[in-house]
Amino acid sequence: MTTTITRADLREVLGRWQRQELSHTLVHEWATARYAVPGFTCDDEVTNEILAALDMLDMNLTTEAEVPYLLDALDSTDADRASSILTSMPLDREALRLRYSDDPVYGPFLR
Repeated sequence: MTTTITRADLREVLGRWQRQELSHTLVHEWATARYAVPGFTCDDEVTNEILAALDMLDMNLTTEAEVPYLLDALDSTDADRASSILTSMPLDREALRLRYSDDPVYGPFLR
């Protein structure tokens, strides 16, 4: 049986992360357990783009500060626009290094 990940599912996870009900670790684990694995599929290309971004939030250093960008991308009508929004997210490596250098999720990508 295949479970379909929907935009509503992603909005729920992103909203909970934004409200600090979920940590970045839990968001990453949730996405990793569902992205490109048997038993899960996305309902469209935009959903797939956002789920992929959450699966790679460690490497891309995506934090809860970027949730508005993720939600904006999720509202896109096509994957190209969603991808464009995702690639426009700001990245301040030095600020992230100061905050997350010892973090088990982000730390390895800040060295």
